[in-house]
Order: sequence, then structure tokens, then C-alpha cells
Amino acid sequence: MKEILCIICPNGCRMTVNDSGSVSGNFCGRGAEFVKAEITRPMRTLTTTIKTVFPSTPMLSVRTVREIPKANIPDVMRFLNSLTINEKLGVGDIVVENVLGLNSNVIATSALLTS
Repeated sequence: MKEILCIICPNGCRMTVNDSGSVSGNFCGRGAEFVKAEITRPMRTLTTTIKTVFPSTPMLSVRTVREIPKANIPDVMRFLNSLTINEKLGVGDIVVENVLGLNSNVIATSALLTS
């Protein structure tokens, strides 16, 4: 039996999954779906920062547009940590297209570099 904390909604249900895949402890159907996905292929939206060449804004906040496999987060972080942004970007601008072939772009989440 495995216990999983649901992160889909503010309820934060503590659910248990038995060996046959039966889920209990969820207050909504989305929790059961989350647990099944979490067991088979956990996915996350990655939020982080990337260095810039601009002294007034040394870091730019970014995120993935789609969830990526949780297991790939260390590889994506290593890649993003190797980058330095040298052009001004605004909210929603693509920083990295199809990061590491994971079918998700990395976009800017701050307008600090638009002025």
C-alpha cells in the first residue's frame, strides 16, 4: 500500500493506493486520476530562473508551458542552468523551444526585461 498527497486542488487529500490499484481517501474524481498518473508517470510543471547578461535583472523567471516527466527535471535544470539570456524578453516569450525534446516550451514569466 502506498500513500500519496494530492496536489491537484487545495484539499490536499491523503490518498492510499493498494496493490490492486484501488484508490481511497480522495474527495473528488480528479484525485483518483492524479494518483493513477502519479504512480505510472509523474508529471510536473517546472518553474525556475535563468541567468541574464543584464545587471539590473540578473535572473529571469521561467516555466514550462506543459508538464514534463518528473524524472526529466534534473536534466532540464542542468540544461537551463547552462544558459544565459542576452536579449530582452517579455511575459510569454519563448526562451527554449521544445526543451530536450519533451514537447514543452520554456517561457518567460516576468516582464522585467521588456523596458
